[in-house]
Amino acid sequence: MFAYYKRYAIISCVVAVAVPLAVSTAYAAVTGKIMAASLDGLIVLLLLLFGTMALMQGVFARRVDGRTAQLLALYNDDCNPEAFVEQGRAVADAITEPYDVTGSWFMTYYGQALLDAGKADQARKVAEALRESVAAARKPQAKVGIIANAVPLVAKVDGPKAALDLVGEGLELAGGQDADPADSRVVFLRGQQRLRQAEAADDDAELRSFYEKSVADATVPERLRVESAWKLARLAFRSGDVATERRMLRYVVGHGGKLALVAPARKQLDALGDA
Repeated sequence: MFAYYKRYAIISCVVAVAVPLAVSTAYAAVTGKIMAASLDGLIVLLLLLFGTMALMQGVFARRVDGRTAQLLALYNDDCNPEAFVEQGRAVADAITEPYDVTGSWFMTYYGQALLDAGKADQARKVAEALRESVAAARKPQAKVGIIANAVPLVAKVDGPKAALDLVGEGLELAGGQDADPADSRVVFLRGQQRLRQAEAADDDAELRSFYEKSVADATVPERLRVESAWKLARLAFRSGDVATERRMLRYVVGHGGKLALVAPARKQLDALGDA
C-alpha cells in the first residue's frame, strides 16, 4: 500500500479496537460482568477484533485500488497528463526513494506524465530514481519488478538503447534463457526487448507491425494507442505513405487529448492539407 494511503490502515486498526471495546462495555453494563473474564467471552472479543480488522482492510483496499485506478485513468484513458500530475502529486510525494516495486509502478506513469506536461527535468529525476531503486533492491525478483516498471519511462527519457540495456539486465536477473516463460514480467521484458531492438536498428517493418497491432487493439489504453499512431505516422512519413500518415495524425489529434504529441501532429496534419 502506498504511504499516502497508510492512514486507511490506521483507521482500520482504530475501528477494529473500537468494536470489541464497545461490545465489552455494553456487556459489562448489562450483566455486571467483565466479558473477557470468561474464555467464551474472550474468544468472541478476539473474533470481533480480527474480523473487524479484516473487513475494514478489505473495504479500504478496494477504496485504494479504486482511487489509484481513477488517477491512472486520467493519463492512460483520458490522455490528460496535467490532471494526473496535479491530482497524483500527493501520492507521488509520499512514495519514498528508493522505490519498492509498487512505488516504481506508480512513479513510471507519473514520470511519463511529467514528460508530457513539459516537465522534462522532473521526469529525468524520476527515471534516475528508478535506476537507483533497482540498484538498492536486495532481492532479484524485486529488481526485475522495478526494471519492468521502469522501462517505458527510461525509453522515453534516455532512448531505446538505454532501455534495451535495462531490459537485458532484467532478463538476466530473471534467469536468462532459463527464465520462467509464464512469468508476466518475463513476457513483458521479452516483448520490450524485441521492440527496443527494432527501435535501435530502425527496423521499420517490425516497428510498423507492432504499432499497427497497438492502434487496432481496443483493450490497449488510449494513451498507448495514440503514441503508437504518432509513431506510425512518422514511419509513414519516412516511406512516403501520405494516406497512412494523414490517417494516423488524425487519430492522434482526435484522441490524444492533452498529450504533448497532439500539437506537432496537428501542425503536420495542417501542412498535409485536406485529402
